[in-house]
Amino acid sequence: MHILLMCVIFKHIFIKFMKKLMRSILPLVLIVSCGGGGGGGGGESSPTVQATPSYTIISGNIYTSPIPNTIYIDQNLNGIRDSYEISTSPNSSNGSFSFTTSDQSLANCLRNFPIASDSPLIFGFNDMQGTNIVANAFTTIFKDSSTSWLPIGDASKTANDNVDCSTRELYKNNYSTAWTKAVIGAMETYDSQTYQQIAADPSNPPSGSKISNQKSIDLNLFYKSLENIEGLIINELNNVLTAAGAQVDLYSRIELDSSNFRIFLNDSTYPNPSTDTSPVAQNIDSIAVEAGIEIFGTFENYAAGYDNTFEVKIDDMHISNNNEILQDTPSCWINFSSLCKVDPSFINLFTYATPTIVDTLHKNTSRGEEKLFNRTVITDSSSLSCYEYDYIQLTDSSTSDVITEYTYTEYLGNGNYNVNDLNCYAYGGRSKGLYVTSRFTDGSEFYLEVWYNPSNNWNYYAPEIFSNLPYAIDYEFYDDEDPPPTQIEQSYIDMFIAVGDGGWSSFDQIIFDERFLSRETSIYLDYRNSEGRSGYIYIEFNTSSSHVATCDPIDAERTSAYFTYGDIEGLNYIIEDCRTELTSSYNPTSTPTYVNKSPYRGFIND
Repeated sequence: MHILLMCVIFKHIFIKFMKKLMRSILPLVLIVSCGGGGGGGGGESSPTVQATPSYTIISGNIYTSPIPNTIYIDQNLNGIRDSYEISTSPNSSNGSFSFTTSDQSLANCLRNFPIASDSPLIFGFNDMQGTNIVANAFTTIFKDSSTSWLPIGDASKTANDNVDCSTRELYKNNYSTAWTKAVIGAMETYDSQTYQQIAADPSNPPSGSKISNQKSIDLNLFYKSLENIEGLIINELNNVLTAAGAQVDLYSRIELDSSNFRIFLNDSTYPNPSTDTSPVAQNIDSIAVEAGIEIFGTFENYAAGYDNTFEVKIDDMHISNNNEILQDTPSCWINFSSLCKVDPSFINLFTYATPTIVDTLHKNTSRGEEKLFNRTVITDSSSLSCYEYDYIQLTDSSTSDVITEYTYTEYLGNGNYNVNDLNCYAYGGRSKGLYVTSRFTDGSEFYLEVWYNPSNNWNYYAPEIFSNLPYAIDYEFYDDEDPPPTQIEQSYIDMFIAVGDGGWSSFDQIIFDERFLSRETSIYLDYRNSEGRSGYIYIEFNTSSSHVATCDPIDAERTSAYFTYGDIEGLNYIIEDCRTELTSSYNPTSTPTYVNKSPYRGFIND
């Protein structure tokens, strides 16, 4: 690829990084991991040596071919092996492994964290107090339900936070566990397989299991293909940056979507997915699988004390088992022709997949982690339709057992994506939003949103809380010559203070507070419990005198009705079930339901 074109690409992704690079001011430094150790001593006599205690953290077996040389505990759940993370080498003949430590508290803290490897791609879900953990090609699909795959949202994505089992890490691990159990529930419902039936030796599966050596070989071909696609793209980017005079380390992660269980656990018409019976695949080489890739890195000390982290995330591209990206059209999913095949390249990721691009300035201050960022999403690979948001965010981790995240956002509008300069030409956006999210160590969370969305037919003033803010964030204009403010401006902080600490207390604080409301404002409160069960309240303040409240609790029936402004009793009557069920003290009585997902068509109702 031409150097000038790639410079344009990286200028967009790194917020004018190439401008800084061409001036050769600072080298680019990406993911920093810290670790260390040492010791020693001597003397003329030999004192009695106390035996160092050893505590087992996690033990089990790896069933892949080849067996990876090294596996690790993903202690910060960033999906990357950091230098400080505990690692071990499985037995090369039978795949048995054991992680040990002399620190009993560390052993207790980490025994439910996931295990992973770099190559081959191994991931092991761990919800059994660290004993008899099995990892194989099938369990590795559960990497898709790990928070390590979620977009970058905190410093632990890129470095050690120096605290084992921190509030953030416990939340992420417990959240991932609940998410994984939901995927297992869908697998039990639509594939008639338990986790124990697939977490086994494919050469000797338990009774009723649908896994096999051949399916394991077939699945590993797709992992290898995805790994090769990843390597080609990263190598391309590294070559371009090297040619431009930069020493750059790019980090990436890859995964196969959990919808692929519909393929590899389908015994009746394998390798056809149970969700898509027509056309019929000729063989395993004739099908595509849904896959994801994430490329990210951090440019330290970018401007005004902020680090600049970028991320390109694609979670719904289709690949062959022969190192090819496939166009996302129905005719290219099964029995695809050569016309469907796309060479792996950075540009083609944007052209033939639907990436999310997150560009973030972030730093830690006395307030917490302060961030300014832009999020661009391409929604359609054929038309290259896109939308775009700017954000200001403060993450407060000062309170034990909860992380509170305050976010202000501006919707920039919809538009079309230009792959030549990697820019979404969005327009028409006038909406503004305020979010407060409370994340707890048990994996539960509250999410509260106040949204102002002016219509085309009315021109009411924005709520006071938004009117007092600067006109626009204008994230794309920040660079080392036009740096962002040294801290989030006070007007935003005042807004965050006014909204409260999150959850029901914030809801009750703002529900009839005129600073937050206008006739084109909506309020949304969502609660997700530690088991992943969720419900919500949605309130829409209309241009008329009657407003609409909707309560969708965990167990009770969904209700929706009108109420008048200021009528708290009328509103509480509508949402009383939500006040009861959307709390940590409520124990659901109903059985969870799961939606089927095709590896080609997405969520379906067949």
